[in-house]
Amino acid sequence: MAETTEANRPSLPEAEKKKEQSLPFYQLFSFADEYDWLLMISGSIGAIIHGSSMPVFFLLFGEMVNGFGKNQSDLYKMTHEVSKVCSF
Repeated sequence: MAETTEANRPSLPEAEKKKEQSLPFYQLFSFADEYDWLLMISGSIGAIIHGSSMPVFFLLFGEMVNGFGKNQSDLYKMTHEVSKVCSF
């Protein structure tokens, strides 16, 4: 049983080799060129826009539902309030 645990353990030179190949996260950006920076910036902007689309949708949808709820008795006023929000 002791033989199987020692056989599964990597030898010392292999562990040192993996340690030499690894580097901290912040040093990964030292290898980036201008094209990589452009792709990272455009991807970050796209992720921000994509992430903010649902909260903006919820705000607009909430305003539209409020337009229906506040003006149930007056059809003209309800249509006007909903069309203000739906024009976005």
